[in-house]
Amino acid sequence: MRSLGLAHHGVGIISCPTCARAEYDVIGLVNSLERKLINIREPLPIAVMGCVVNGPDEAKEADIGIACGKGSGILLKNHAENSVVLRRY
Repeated sequence: MRSLGLAHHGVGIISCPTCARAEYDVIGLVNSLERKLINIREPLPIAVMGCVVNGPDEAKEADIGIACGKGSGILLKNHAENSVVLRRY
């Protein structure tokens, strides 16, 4: 129902279809988020993108956007008004 836009409650995850630029397991992250956030009832759009090339721009329309690359990523909150660059060392 959510994928058709008929249900407006809970977490709605939008992700890229993955491509050669994806440098992490996008589908695994989406599955993990769905399991961990299942009890949230308020509408919460989350975008999970597979690369840092197009991901930040595509993810900025969601309330929370995640775009990761090799060893780093960006977390966008509230339509990119507050963003945090994450790096793994």
